[in-house]
Amino acid sequence: MSKKRGKSKAKHTSKKKAKKAKPIAKTEPAAKQDIPKVSLKDALQDLEILSEEKKVENKIEEVEKKTEQIGQKEAQISKEEKKLEKEAQKIESIERKIEKEVSQKPLTAFNFRDLNKGIVGAFIGVVAHFGFVYGSVLADKITTARASLLLVFSYLLIVFLLSADSCPYV
Repeated sequence: MSKKRGKSKAKHTSKKKAKKAKPIAKTEPAAKQDIPKVSLKDALQDLEILSEEKKVENKIEEVEKKTEQIGQKEAQISKEEKKLEKEAQKIESIERKIEKEVSQKPLTAFNFRDLNKGIVGAFIGVVAHFGFVYGSVLADKITTARASLLLVFSYLLIVFLLSADSCPYV
């Protein structure tokens, strides 16, 4: 439903007659009046060229903004890569330390502790062997001198065997 419009009220005007504007006398110098007359086509071409130049400038500005944004992203990525590289180097150094600590080391130096371990092992081996296999037979026939001789012999045998294992020339 359309709205009804009422009559517009008439505006009050003065009954005085308006004075007509007088034409301005041409008192300007002749140099200013010599404005070159350009045809309408040439003016339109110039305007088109200006608008195209403006568009190109806008596109160039957009591209520059995008390159700046890309540069900033590249800087952030390079910082993150550097952090990752540092962490990777730290991990590699920790791995190397762990490998050094965990790696199996062959017997390089023969010391007194190794000799004692060998003696105890040999003594237990000899006693266990004779005790379980020949225990009842030897218990009647063995003498103290023979038992002492077996102990010394086992001691010398273990020293020889352990020293031969640690010496690379034998």
